[in-house]
Amino acid sequence: MKKYSFVRLILIAVGILAIQFLPGAFKTMISPVLAQLAAYLKADIGWTSLVGTVPSLTMVLGSFIAGILASKYNNKLICLIGLGLFFIGGIAPIFCSNLIIILIWRGVLGVGVGLARLFAMSWIPVFFSGRSRDIMMGFTNAAGGLMSSLASLIGGYLGTISWQAAFWGYSAVIVVALLVLLLVPEPLKIQREKEAEAKAKGEDITKAQPPKEKKTMAGVPAVTWHYGALLFLEYCCVIVMYSIISSHLAASGLGKSMEAGVAISVTGFVMAVVAVCFVGVTAVLKRWGIPVAMALGAIGYFIMFSAHSLPMIYLGFGIVGAGMGISNPTIFNYVIIDCHKNIEMSNAIVLAGLTLGQFLSSFYLKGMVMIFGTNYYVMFLTSGILLACNMIYGICVVAWRNKAEKAEIMVSEPASVKA
Repeated sequence: MKKYSFVRLILIAVGILAIQFLPGAFKTMISPVLAQLAAYLKADIGWTSLVGTVPSLTMVLGSFIAGILASKYNNKLICLIGLGLFFIGGIAPIFCSNLIIILIWRGVLGVGVGLARLFAMSWIPVFFSGRSRDIMMGFTNAAGGLMSSLASLIGGYLGTISWQAAFWGYSAVIVVALLVLLLVPEPLKIQREKEAEAKAKGEDITKAQPPKEKKTMAGVPAVTWHYGALLFLEYCCVIVMYSIISSHLAASGLGKSMEAGVAISVTGFVMAVVAVCFVGVTAVLKRWGIPVAMALGAIGYFIMFSAHSLPMIYLGFGIVGAGMGISNPTIFNYVIIDCHKNIEMSNAIVLAGLTLGQFLSSFYLKGMVMIFGTNYYVMFLTSGILLACNMIYGICVVAWRNKAEKAEIMVSEPASVKA
């Protein structure tokens, strides 16, 4: 198998990290203009928030398609098709004035995100291992946070022109496509070369991995479904703040689209900073980083519930971002560790949980609007309570998985000694 130089690996990393523009920007690019869009369409914010969350539903479809095709077909081609769909679905709403048509195009964008995003995670263990893999997991989430921040600032600025202008920001995906095309070698070819080299040496590349628990539905360990459920519950709550911030600031007289864009960018920036420190964080917290992340999200929402000024709102958004900066890389890193024999499908399932949470957050928000009206403070409180419950669920999952892992190691040790 070809060995890559340090500089070449840096370039490959840039190509992989660029893909994070899609999940980072698909919602935050247009979140600052949702209030403008609602006024233009004469719809309430609950229904208009679907513009931001419908892609999350179709992302599930894209992720599963990518997971099925990844082990058989050219990965770069699948990724580039996804980038193309993102571009088309991103700018098409500019020329629409009907909510249903806009939602259809947003669905196309979501399929594109799902096709491409899976590879931002599954390509990492192909090119990187050990500490460099942990660093890349942190950088991947950091890139997503930075892209999210940049997209929200661009969307907020363009929103001062018109809501249509914000959608032009999606055209930046052309740069992403060029980086992937020029910098990343075909990962499936590299993986097959690794397997062929190991087979020629009479080795089994899976022997170096610790034993894992029995596989369940879809051929993945049961813990995969718990990881997906944790992200589902987290994002179902977290995405609400993106959907209501512009309306909340306008209703409270604290700001407009630009201030909403800054609040969202604070989340992404803090998420990026925390994710860059992921190697140190995961060394200390390990799997316990999952419930810690949920606790931070709950605290952030409780601060927003009590906030009556922009600085306090920014603080709440920043603490939620810190939680996301821990939860995402921690969960996806342990997907690689716990599900190494079926990484593509495991990543697809966990991503499906995350994206379904993003999508169903619109209906969760719609339910709160029906109950609380436009009392956004109570919505923040409710989401904080739900994240606190998710923290308790995370504690149970981590305790169970750690106990199971110890049992697996004890079973494997006598077999290794005998061998």
